Amino acid sequence: MYPQKEPGALQTVRTDIRSKTITSHRDSSAIQWMTAISFLVSSSLLFFFLFEWDRYYHFLGMRSASLSWADAGFMSWLLIAKSLLWFVPILPFLALLMVLGYKSAAAVTLVLSWVCIFYFMATEIICVGFQGWRLWDYAPYFQYMLQNPDQTVWQWIKEWIPIEAGVFFLFFVAAGPAWFFSVRWAVRRGTLRWEGLRPRKTVASAAAAFFLTLSGLFWAPVLCYDQPAIDRIVDALPYPSAVTQHIQQIRQRPGLVSRGGSFFENRVDDSPVEPSLGRLATRAASRLFGLTTDGLTSPVSRVSRTNAGSFSERTDSPDVTGRIHVPFDEEDELLARSLIANAATPGPLDESAFVQRPNLPNIILIIFESFRHSAISPHMMKRLHAWSEQGLRLERHYSGSNCSHLGIFSLFYSRVPLAYHETLDRKIPSQFFESLRRSGYRITFFTSGEIKSYRKVDSYINENTCDVILSKGRFAVSASKEWPDTDRWKLASARTAAQESGAGPQFIFFYLVSSHYPYEFSPEFQVFLEPRRSWQFLTSRERIRGLSSRYANSLLFLEHELMNLVQSIDPARNIVIVTGDHGESLGEDGVFLHANRMSEIQLRTPFVMVGPGIPKRTVSTATAHMDVLPTLLHMLAGRPVPLAHSDGRDLVGESKPPDRVAVVPANGKQWDGLVVLSGNKRLAFGRTINRSGIAEPEFVGEIDEGGDLLPRGDQDPAERTRVEKMR
Repeated sequence: MYPQKEPGALQTVRTDIRSKTITSHRDSSAIQWMTAISFLVSSSLLFFFLFEWDRYYHFLGMRSASLSWADAGFMSWLLIAKSLLWFVPILPFLALLMVLGYKSAAAVTLVLSWVCIFYFMATEIICVGFQGWRLWDYAPYFQYMLQNPDQTVWQWIKEWIPIEAGVFFLFFVAAGPAWFFSVRWAVRRGTLRWEGLRPRKTVASAAAAFFLTLSGLFWAPVLCYDQPAIDRIVDALPYPSAVTQHIQQIRQRPGLVSRGGSFFENRVDDSPVEPSLGRLATRAASRLFGLTTDGLTSPVSRVSRTNAGSFSERTDSPDVTGRIHVPFDEEDELLARSLIANAATPGPLDESAFVQRPNLPNIILIIFESFRHSAISPHMMKRLHAWSEQGLRLERHYSGSNCSHLGIFSLFYSRVPLAYHETLDRKIPSQFFESLRRSGYRITFFTSGEIKSYRKVDSYINENTCDVILSKGRFAVSASKEWPDTDRWKLASARTAAQESGAGPQFIFFYLVSSHYPYEFSPEFQVFLEPRRSWQFLTSRERIRGLSSRYANSLLFLEHELMNLVQSIDPARNIVIVTGDHGESLGEDGVFLHANRMSEIQLRTPFVMVGPGIPKRTVSTATAHMDVLPTLLHMLAGRPVPLAHSDGRDLVGESKPPDRVAVVPANGKQWDGLVVLSGNKRLAFGRTINRSGIAEPEFVGEIDEGGDLLPRGDQDPAERTRVEKMR
């Protein structure tokens, strides 16, 4: 009738047997392997969805706007697989520990490896997404610091390590064990709940899924059609260059997959594209600055496929063989050839290039640090824009480079900075300083330590080349809160010097550093609010919004102070020049700051010249810093002033200057070359030595506005090697 209770001894025995069975089940090798594989795969998925995709998508820059759903899927596969690859060398060691019976040691080893590997990958993508640099790319800076202890580069390395990095590490230390125990509990619970689930078969299935996911390192680059996008992703993977180059080589092997058909083809219609992070950056800049950035706000050019299976921009046409011919003019090659030849043996100073004329006006040169070309506009720096309409405005103006020392060199030497070190090692003086000194100018430099022991700049800006150098403050991140005060001091000192009489014409120049990262300003100019710093550290979207807001506020502050100077001096006695040392990225090209992309936003900068003898004129063709000195000498003399050994052009002497200039951007430690900007083309040339020992140009390829090389169907293996070095 009623079930009889088992005797106490028998019930105890059965309980012990069940307990031992469960314990044995939990400690079995199959369950251990199931836990390890589930832990790694689930961690890689979570890490990708919660942390990585936002950053890698941002890293694509403008290409993210035209990324197809298929390519996005293949890139996701690649990124998940790359996390699993790190654990493949650890698996044999874990197996050895399990065979020897050290299962707890195997679990500890797995968790510690997880913490180190995922923290490294997180730190790597943060660095890559911020400046486009890998962690080991900073090694040359440490080497440079050790070899040159008197240089001040070390302070930037030390001060760029954020406090959040330590907090971030503690997060991974806590998250790793917590997630491991959660996965182990779920695996044990699941295998006990579903008794028909055979552990060994389940482990085999999990292992198959593991290696299938891992195969994305092979198949994802092959199946993805947007070659510049997948190349940028592969280059950003947290692997040594040998591994990433091998992945790139896999993609180039012919016959792996058929690239015909349209299933995986990129979007080529004009249908709406979902908002991307690259567009978010441009929209943020548009909202803050209220303008379009000459192509940066427009969708990236559509990528089309040729019948040979390669890619090209739609402006190119394949011939009958399917090979792509990049537009290439003879003048472009001649310009590159002459500049590279001149850089091999830079010419001396031209002592005859000066102006003999009484009552020359003062010249005040104001250089903004990291000055975006779109900043002077009716929507952002309104007062400065209205004032600039009185004189010469260069609408498509380029610095000589995307970094400070090369950009300033091109301005003060009127030369393309391809021969930067060769010129300074020969102790050739600055043509700008010498021409003005011989014209009777007294040279005054106001500084807050910008050039002291930095990249050899003090070899031509020093007490011997300047009549007066006045310094206040420090140009270091740790002293950034002082930058607004030092910039006010510079502008006030320039006002005093310009108002002095009887001392002859004055050439006064200085940097305004508040517009340099981290973009400082006085509290009353906090017009645009920024999110908390912790949020900016965690997501690229918030970082774009935060840095855009800070940058805009710093420009509003500097505009206010600069206009106070302009309104306090005699416009009939002073020529005022406003420009920048280079541009600045706020996410449009996939990174931030400068000196890391050959992009338009980093190379272009405003240029305005207003004063007596300066015509009211707007030049819309491409100009560069090298053109400033010949143009200025013409305006001072009222006639052209020949300038030997100069790469610049007299913009006043030509009604419409040719739309062709050359710049030398910094783009990684292996890149050594220049970019010819010819109309809407951007042609990259490297330097090579021929059999006679003469430096010659070697065409690398065409780059887009974001600084990426456009695919070409006619690249030979040697050229591909050059392309890999360029990246």
